[in-house]
Amino acid sequence: MRCYYHRDVDAVATCRNCCRGLCEGCAAEVNKMSACRGRCEADVAAVQTLLARSDRAFTTAARQMRIAAFICLLFAALFVFLAQRMPYPIITWLLLPAAFVLLLGAALLVITSKRYDHRTSST
Repeated sequence: MRCYYHRDVDAVATCRNCCRGLCEGCAAEVNKMSACRGRCEADVAAVQTLLARSDRAFTTAARQMRIAAFICLLFAALFVFLAQRMPYPIITWLLLPAAFVLLLGAALLVITSKRYDHRTSST
């Protein structure tokens, strides 16, 4: 591959922003990534910042999902407790299915949070 800007020179890198071949004179290193010197350096740095933020977001999301699962469990327990105390059977038939749905939601949140944990540990 030849340098995009100097057709007579072989390329030694590829820009991470525009995917153009670059010679040593045209290539700039931005946090261990290649970029077009003076053209794409800011864009490559911005992409790296976004990637770092997304990694932090995955770890935060997993923790937030576990907290949401705990809250679902608390409400499910409250609904079961209230269903036992209610004088009207129709309310029991409303609270128990709602408690079941909350338990199912809590289980799905825990499963999803483990997927987020697995994704962050593999990167």
